[in-house]
Amino acid sequence: MARWVNRAINLSVLGFLLFAILGGMFQRWRFFADVHRRQAMGDKVLVTDFVTVSPPDDQNAAIYILKAIEQLQLNPHQEWLIDDVESYGLSREAKSFVVQYRTAHPQIELLLHKAQTCPEVDWHVKWRSPALEVDAACLKRQREFARFLYAVGICQHEAGDDVAALQTAQDIFFLAHAVDTRSTFIGHLVANGLENMGANFCLRVCDPATSPAARDNQNFGAVAQPLIVDLCDDAQFRRRFDAGLRADRMVMVDAIIHLPTSRFSAFCLNYPIFSGARALLEDYDGWIRGAALPSWPAAAALVRAERPRPEPFLVIYMGPSLRRVFLLEYETEAERHAAAIAIACRLYADDHEGKWPPDLPALVPDYLPAIPCDPFDAKLRPMKYLPGNPPAIYSISIDGIDNKGDRMGAIRYHDGFSYNPWLSPDAVLPIGGVVEPAEKRPLEHPDE
Repeated sequence: MARWVNRAINLSVLGFLLFAILGGMFQRWRFFADVHRRQAMGDKVLVTDFVTVSPPDDQNAAIYILKAIEQLQLNPHQEWLIDDVESYGLSREAKSFVVQYRTAHPQIELLLHKAQTCPEVDWHVKWRSPALEVDAACLKRQREFARFLYAVGICQHEAGDDVAALQTAQDIFFLAHAVDTRSTFIGHLVANGLENMGANFCLRVCDPATSPAARDNQNFGAVAQPLIVDLCDDAQFRRRFDAGLRADRMVMVDAIIHLPTSRFSAFCLNYPIFSGARALLEDYDGWIRGAALPSWPAAAALVRAERPRPEPFLVIYMGPSLRRVFLLEYETEAERHAAAIAIACRLYADDHEGKWPPDLPALVPDYLPAIPCDPFDAKLRPMKYLPGNPPAIYSISIDGIDNKGDRMGAIRYHDGFSYNPWLSPDAVLPIGGVVEPAEKRPLEHPDE
């Protein structure tokens, strides 16, 4: 009896192993067939699809940006002076430092402006297998550089040179666009952060009450109009999101290809690995289609409907946090739209003796070709407006309900002051920003 039991157990184990091995081989074959089918359709899936030829250095904007960043060598105290520039006003010491450093290092602006004349941007990210080991270069310095530009722009604005301040805003957005050409998903997320910073900066400098000196209104308009067009260009913004998702899919596919499947134990795991990989490929297809969707409600429906079946463990392990990724995209888009409206409101005020527009339709067509839509509105209705001195622009935010500009909960005091409009029922973005005076900023830590 025991012999028959042992034989049955052995046969069951052998049957299971045979099923796992043959099933794994079949799933592996189907995975590579899916990859090659996408390649045949012209889709970029493998590392070789992302290999590009670098342009000459004198035509490469990234070279000049990196040279400009090298000019910015700050000690810990100098970094601290401008670290919270988005939440607090600049102290007298910080303004003095920024002005002096900018004067002492004119090459920073010259190199950055030279970069903007270059036809291509190549960060010399050389894709090779395994892609997970490719050094995509540290992106921290780009954000530090953008923060310094933000501080420079605030100093220009408070000195009354709003034309120069708006040109600095263009520099921040140019840096965001340049970072977004890295063909990496993390690069796209960092670029989104720079876009948020640029939009926040535009809201800050569009309040003439915080810029008491005389302004060159005519030249301000000449700088403002191209920036408004760029901020309202949702197509290029979505193309960059699409490219980031495709790059992330390539890294995932390459990681699957380079799994150690030669060992027997790993060979037996081919079935769950490659079935999960095929499911993840299907999900990426849906997410890439979702990158073109015009509103958060449409994207949220895609996220909910994408995987009704139980998720394979590989999807859970390797798939990005999809809901949060899409949410960040539409938050950034709404802030870009608010920045464009704020600039148009400032142009209106300059032409009407400092009076703000009574409503957003008053801006069309002289200052805006059309009122930008709210990407959180399922029907893509325009962004909302709160009259005041200064006024505010708001989005109905994640819940899709117009709460008439309710921003309860947006202000937080945790390790310092912060204003996050997306924590409130409506995402309210006031012209002039929401900042605390420099005197209320927590003191520098003695160990820094």
